[in-house]
Amino acid sequence: MTQLDLPPISFARYLDLLKRRRWQVLPVSVLGLFVGAVVALLIPRYYVCQTTVQFSGGGGGTARDPMAHMVQSARVSMRYSVGAALEELMWPEALTDDVAAKSEFVAGVRDRVDFHDLDPNQGRETAHVRILYKDTDPIRAKELTNKLRDVWIEKEQRGMRERADAAITEINSMIDLAIQTRDTATVDLASYAKTYGLNPLDLVPRRDGVLDSRSVELGNVSKQIADILSVRDGMRAELVVRQDQLGKTPKKKTVTAPVVLPPGFQEQIQAKTLKLLYVTEVLNRMSESHQYYGLRKREQARLQEEIAALNEAAGATPDEREIDNPAYAALIAVIDNLTAKIKTADSSVGPLTARRQVLQSEISALADKVNDYRMLEAARDQAQGKVDTLVAEQQVLEGERRVLLQSEPYVVKEYAVVPPRPTDPNITLVALAGCAVGLAFAIGLVLLIDIMQTTFKTLQDVERLLSLPVLGGMSHLLTADRKREVYARRTKTGLAAGVFLLLMISLITIYYVDATRLPPMVRDTLGLILGGPSPDAAPK
Repeated sequence: MTQLDLPPISFARYLDLLKRRRWQVLPVSVLGLFVGAVVALLIPRYYVCQTTVQFSGGGGGTARDPMAHMVQSARVSMRYSVGAALEELMWPEALTDDVAAKSEFVAGVRDRVDFHDLDPNQGRETAHVRILYKDTDPIRAKELTNKLRDVWIEKEQRGMRERADAAITEINSMIDLAIQTRDTATVDLASYAKTYGLNPLDLVPRRDGVLDSRSVELGNVSKQIADILSVRDGMRAELVVRQDQLGKTPKKKTVTAPVVLPPGFQEQIQAKTLKLLYVTEVLNRMSESHQYYGLRKREQARLQEEIAALNEAAGATPDEREIDNPAYAALIAVIDNLTAKIKTADSSVGPLTARRQVLQSEISALADKVNDYRMLEAARDQAQGKVDTLVAEQQVLEGERRVLLQSEPYVVKEYAVVPPRPTDPNITLVALAGCAVGLAFAIGLVLLIDIMQTTFKTLQDVERLLSLPVLGGMSHLLTADRKREVYARRTKTGLAAGVFLLLMISLITIYYVDATRLPPMVRDTLGLILGGPSPDAAPK
């Protein structure tokens, strides 16, 4: 049978093979189990130590987990504290002058360090982390675990204090710079006020301030000019009306001269004449539509009749003659008075206008200076505000630093102790895996041996390879001696395997029930393999 003539492997054929080779599979399988257990025993075992630390502080995380950033930072910084911890423990491997060997040793130790976040949850204010280290020496494992924790905590606290001191130093430098800026702005403000003769009290909006007083005076001057111009325009309008009346009024008028009469009559006639002149003058000034025009007209007629009666009674005829019209003279006087007042008003408007221009120039110049002054004042106030803000931040940082110095942000919850036995890797699982691999190897070996044999084993092999019909088959016949020999060999093999398995089961059972009943060497060996209860434990 060549390699190309190998029969197809199927599950049924494999079961048939195991059935025919069962007395070969059993010892080989036991051998595979034993080899797997030995391999598992030869795997290096580590003593695992752990310590738990609780710390707070936070910052830089997310709303879901405020401590996430701090935990991640601790995960990195703790691993980089391995070298310092080894040097403090004065392990020879860490004190060697060979830099490459030292780096390789530190890297190997760092690989055996693990870090776990025990309670990642939303909104936590503290974090619980566990530091684990495994070593083949339990004493070294405990020492390095505790020392690594202490070195890491000291390094973190020193870093926190250094960061707090650096922040305070930085804020102090910023405060000094802000104070210099404020002082410079104050000096610039005082220098500007001195250069232009400004009094800060005069620049605030108050009644006695220079700017407001100039503004009030400007308003008063502008009001005076407006009032004078309004009065002047009214007088000009009245002057036009009077000039028009003057053009319509005659310079002369005809009057009846009184006759010399005896005493008594003369005074009476003069009184009547004067009254007539007055009434006539009033009528000349009135229009016919005036409400008192008819009354004055009747009074004029009555006075004329009375004068005529008096003259007639005195036996004299009145003498009529022309005289200067008093209404014309009165209009001339009114026009002259209005003209003089208009000239006075024009002469008084000029100085007021000049004063208004001066005030406007002063206010404009003063407003520019005030704007510049207030810009400098705003810069000084802004610098002062920055100083106040930085001082407040400094006080907060000082408070945080005092809290940091007085509190313990890192609290050790669990100290590492010497482990009673190695626990990594889980030797039971490793042994079971090794046994399974040995068993599979043994079964595969039996299958390989069967395949490598080129004899015909079944009727199907004959039909498949020779293409000849099989008329019948004969089972393999064993003689009585051969049967006894095979039976004896198989019995011995089965008994040996059974005794071995029974012994192993008994030892494991005793180990878990009462390990103190076993010899120390057996007990320690099973402890290395199974990792069960402490060998020093009391019997159950």
